Amino acid sequence: MDNSIKEKLKIGVSEDTISAEMEKRWFEEDIDESKVPLERVDNLYKKIQRELARHKRTTNWMRWAGIAAAIILPLCVYFTISNYSEIREQSGQELLISTANGEQSSITLPDGTSVKLNEMSKLKYSPGKFGTKKREISFEGEGYFQVAAKDDCPFIIDADKMTVTVLGTIFNLRARMEDSINKLYLIEGSVQLLSTQTGETVTLNPLEEATLDKKTGKMSVVRNESYEKETSWTRKELVVKGISLKEVLNLLNKTYGLEFSTTKGVDTDELFTGTLPTDDILACTEILEYAYGVKIKISGSKALISK
Repeated sequence: MDNSIKEKLKIGVSEDTISAEMEKRWFEEDIDESKVPLERVDNLYKKIQRELARHKRTTNWMRWAGIAAAIILPLCVYFTISNYSEIREQSGQELLISTANGEQSSITLPDGTSVKLNEMSKLKYSPGKFGTKKREISFEGEGYFQVAAKDDCPFIIDADKMTVTVLGTIFNLRARMEDSINKLYLIEGSVQLLSTQTGETVTLNPLEEATLDKKTGKMSVVRNESYEKETSWTRKELVVKGISLKEVLNLLNKTYGLEFSTTKGVDTDELFTGTLPTDDILACTEILEYAYGVKIKISGSKALISK
């Protein structure tokens, strides 16, 4: 190594600058290599090339790594904030489960509570708030509830003009907007009902039924042993006792969407007691034909009953 190179190293000139200068002098200047074997000279040249290439790769990698970090880090921060915002927004949203005409659905809520929805029913709750200090849902229609027991976290149903509070129980609730009354039939456990109009509260025991008059806000409680009747819709059945054929046909009109008409000789005031399927119109008409001794012919959305 000549003196000029040594001096540059002493004053802190960069290795890249010195390497470039040495490479230039190697190719452009006359160097007395008579005392150095050609093989050694060739090896030294290859070693210098390898070191230069390694240094360049390291430098390039570090430079590109820095650029990548400068790009990726802000993107990571952005997507992290975006995802957090999305989760937060979802937690504030309400989840709606609904059924259409003639449709039923079974769902399990996050706490393990199972609910079977009858047709034309809606259940709504906020997943982000459900189960923190209370389990609260909004409900409209008819549902069969099997509420998971949690002593420190009440299950609250906000229905039309009434609030139902339970800890763990089984009951059937009917609260349709178009009806004049709401009904809750308790099968197991205990529930408390609140009339939001009057502030009146009642507590039910098993096999008791509470009725809320939505016009006055008043509630009444009666003993009801008809467990099979009150929950018949969950088995796709219609259980009736001592009602006229006319009333039966009105119920079937709502269930199947059929318009019934009768010919002379058919007594629509004759009473009927029995169970009719709500998902098989042919089986249903066969039962009525046998019970009343009539013929029922269905054409489209109309049904004719004749003797």
